[in-house]
Amino acid sequence: PSHDNYQQIIAGCYNKYYDIEHNPCAGSWKNIENFLKHIFEEHYEYALDYIQLLYTNPQQPLPILCLASKENNTGKSTFINLLKWIFQKNMAIIGNKELESDFNSGWISKLIIASEETFLDKKATMESIKSISTAETISMNAKGKDLVEIDFFGKFVFATNNEEDFIRISENDERYWIRKIKAIPMEKRDE
Repeated sequence: PSHDNYQQIIAGCYNKYYDIEHNPCAGSWKNIENFLKHIFEEHYEYALDYIQLLYTNPQQPLPILCLASKENNTGKSTFINLLKWIFQKNMAIIGNKELESDFNSGWISKLIIASEETFLDKKATMESIKSISTAETISMNAKGKDLVEIDFFGKFVFATNNEEDFIRISENDERYWIRKIKAIPMEKRDE
């Protein structure tokens, strides 16, 4: 994966990562800046680092980002849509069923794997996500095809309205970055 030195063919092999259709440039970004400050509050600088690392060093391991709030109009889905706009075909938005399925070929090769309305109550699924999130390689499983081992560089982003128990995490697990998101004030929703 690369955003600043993309190559379709590498050492005679087809690159399954996609080139993105835009290039960063200087300009006003006040609305996005305000939005990111809302989502990440005191972790705003960390959020900028997180997004920059996604772009400049896509193979860098990063924590599983969890955006949780029982309130509506918080910006959780908008943040996922912003990432999709930036990283385009290199991001998959999937549901709980895809996370629990044995077949992963639709999302396992993506940079960002996002799930909205996440609620993972099966221990096997939670353990699988924890294991995958730190793996360097993984088996890609497509229906009707043999397993293929591929490099894994994906980052999980979960959004949920279930603040209390959408996923079981031990107190000392450092793989997760959990943000409780407040509702966007009415007067700022159209900015």
